[in-house]
Amino acid sequence: MTNPLILGGQQQKELHSAKQGSHGTSSNDVNDILRVDRKLQQGYHGTDNDMNDADMLSVDQKLQQGYHGTDSDMQMLDQKLQQGHYANLNPSSQPSQSQATEKSPGAPPQQQTQELAEPGAYAFAPTPSNNNDAEIIIDETRRDIGPTPPEQVSSGLAVAREVQDDPEDPRDLPQAEEYTENRASRKRTTQTQESNKRIALVLGFGLCLVVFVVLLAVLLGKTGDGNEATPAMEHVEPNKENDLTDFSMAPSASPVFEQLLSYFPNYTIQALEDPESPQSKALDWLLDDPDLTEYVDLEWRVKQRFALVAMFHSTNGFNWTYSDNWLSYSHHECFWYASGSIPFLIPGSGEHHFRGEYQNPCHLRINDTTANGTMEAINLIEVPAEGSYKQLWFHMNNLEGPLPEEIYWLTNLETMSLFFNMLGGPISSQIGQLQHLEAAIFSFTDVTGTLPTELGMLSDTLSFFLSEQTQLSGTLPTEIGMLSRVDTLLIDDNNFSGTIPIGLFQLTNLQNLYLDLNSLTGTLSSDIGLLQDLEWAFFFDNLLTGTLPTELGLLNSPVRLLLDMNLFHGPIPSELGMLNSSELWSLGLSANQLGSSIPTELALMSSVQYIELQNNTLSGQVPSEIAALPHLTHFLAQANRLTGTIPQEFINFLETNGTSTLNVFNFSKNLLEEQDDSCWVNETFQQTPFLCHEFNS
Repeated sequence: MTNPLILGGQQQKELHSAKQGSHGTSSNDVNDILRVDRKLQQGYHGTDNDMNDADMLSVDQKLQQGYHGTDSDMQMLDQKLQQGHYANLNPSSQPSQSQATEKSPGAPPQQQTQELAEPGAYAFAPTPSNNNDAEIIIDETRRDIGPTPPEQVSSGLAVAREVQDDPEDPRDLPQAEEYTENRASRKRTTQTQESNKRIALVLGFGLCLVVFVVLLAVLLGKTGDGNEATPAMEHVEPNKENDLTDFSMAPSASPVFEQLLSYFPNYTIQALEDPESPQSKALDWLLDDPDLTEYVDLEWRVKQRFALVAMFHSTNGFNWTYSDNWLSYSHHECFWYASGSIPFLIPGSGEHHFRGEYQNPCHLRINDTTANGTMEAINLIEVPAEGSYKQLWFHMNNLEGPLPEEIYWLTNLETMSLFFNMLGGPISSQIGQLQHLEAAIFSFTDVTGTLPTELGMLSDTLSFFLSEQTQLSGTLPTEIGMLSRVDTLLIDDNNFSGTIPIGLFQLTNLQNLYLDLNSLTGTLSSDIGLLQDLEWAFFFDNLLTGTLPTELGLLNSPVRLLLDMNLFHGPIPSELGMLNSSELWSLGLSANQLGSSIPTELALMSSVQYIELQNNTLSGQVPSEIAALPHLTHFLAQANRLTGTIPQEFINFLETNGTSTLNVFNFSKNLLEEQDDSCWVNETFQQTPFLCHEFNS
């Protein structure tokens, strides 16, 4: 065989054939073709120096240009090259030294061919540059792939045959399924069916969920209609195990969120189900607090801020008269102001109650001059006694709506002032948790319901309780008699009924007792004499019956004793003459069913200014000694059954030229002889009674 490195006529002929679109089939070109094949295995298409043979360059250039010949051998090689396959080099063949240098490190050619071979492909056994080696390779290749076709025995080229499907051949790989239009159609149909099944499953699940929610709502509605409401104000401790609300869908389900919920009792958890509730708004505000992580572990601080924000939203805080700094993250809640700077005074109360101003509701000694620095200092307070609310003053601040239950979480409160607002709803039973509460005022509001029995839990602290002119009703709880420290109890002008609890007269510290303008029944207990410090005793305008207890004379220093407009009968106790302290100002016994005569002992009350006995069934003559009382301004005895004449001592007032203290005396509508001259009034007295004569004219 001719050495391929010698450019002879035959090679020139093959070069010419390649130029015409052929890659040649001569045996002399086997080595050239194998060399091209090896270069192509390495991904090489260049024109390095070792590829300087003219016919090699031509073939290489043609292959780079995408040109493919027409000879059968080259066509098969060409097709395999287009498919990305390389020839199956026989492991016994050895490339030339230059070829070995060109090959990059990697797996042996035999292994590469085995990985690329598949059924229907062709395996090629290249002929090496050494003719003897080529013959050996061809013989081994023939044994591997079978006999050479007759037309190619003398070609001198590597013989290729189709790889048969041999089940025992390890190189046998599964053939790809032939793609047909029917197969594609079946695939699309299968996909459509699976998609429809998924859609039907989702729709079915959604329908079941809707039905379940509707049934659950109906059942809950029936349960709510058929059961008595649990007292809304009953104190309930947080119950982690029986949480009634599912917050699994809550967007803020985080460890911090769960920690906040652990602080809340069930009634708050239930309120959070309504996204528009004051509690939900308070929780949203709390979760947005940039300083939350600084105090989230302080339960008292979390609950304090939550309670105040809930109160703000529950009582229409945006319309408050005063709301400086409220809901401000940059100010500690101890510097949220409402009506705290407005001083007020309760007539008749002790001097230690609600007088003057206060700097802040927490009694902090830090001035809120700047938000910066102050917040840093206050946020470090971890002791409730130093940073918790002591005073909750919202009087005359245009609060409208019910107080939230959470406001009673402020367990360090000492005073609550809420009078003159449009508050609604009941006074919560949670008030019993305010173990430091000394004074509470709900007067002139629209609070409803009954007086909570839990007031008795404040026996060691509460000294001042006002709830006058509200909408409270029901009976007075017997627990009210447990308030051993109370000195002022004003619950007048409500709708209370029933009897006065006997324990009330055991409250020996009482100084001010207002039970007037209710519908109280029963008798006035003789134990009233135990209230030695009682100064203001208002029982008027009720339905009290029986006789007046003589123990009224045991009161040491009454200022006003008003028993008017009841159903008392019997005589006026002469023991009232013992009320001769210099403090007595008014004695009111009018509009009852009192009979008998006016006791002369009333003239012993040297400090009295008002004596009102009108509209009873009193008889006999008017004691003349009464006219000698030095401070008397009013003596009203009209509409009785008095007889005789007007005492001369009263007539002498007509000649005093205005030097007397008496402003008015009225004996009209009695059985006196001088009916036309029975009512006289000082012309300097502006509150002139109807149909009375003026004197000192």
